[in-house]
Amino acid sequence: MTAEMGHSDDEEGRAKMMTRQEITNRVHTLQIAGSRLPDCSHACGSCSPCRLVSVGNMCAVLAEAESCPVSYRCMCKNKSYPVP
Repeated sequence: MTAEMGHSDDEEGRAKMMTRQEITNRVHTLQIAGSRLPDCSHACGSCSPCRLVSVGNMCAVLAEAESCPVSYRCMCKNKSYPVP
């Protein structure tokens, strides 16, 4: 923005930095809370690459879509393995 509109480039830069810091704090808070994705590193045995995929679930009511459970499977070469 320009100085005529009441904002300087320095003020905008600080606002962007604060936003990034807030995002960083949120991510850090989630990690502290123990919210982690499952680890598939040993789930597929000798098959590699073993990767984590989410399995979609349909909610009975669209309004409840935010609280639908999410499940995961480990996949390797089109074969599904249970998450350890």
